[in-house]
Amino acid sequence: MTRINKTIVGDDKVTPKSLKEYLGNIQEVLNDKNRTFEVLEWRDNVLYVIEALFLFYLRWGRNEQGTEY
Repeated sequence: MTRINKTIVGDDKVTPKSLKEYLGNIQEVLNDKNRTFEVLEWRDNVLYVIEALFLFYLRWGRNEQGTEY
């Protein structure tokens, strides 16, 4: 939660409950699609990033201000 909230500008912080619901909804959408779109997996209250290039982007990407996340 700390890492997520550090990326949010302003006072719009994420609650653990809303994050779990959001990730659950993403997993439902991904389950309905074919395996081409498998990037994330939400299982047993743990978020797994299963696409290596997406994980690289998350770790080394830059935000709109040009600074690292």
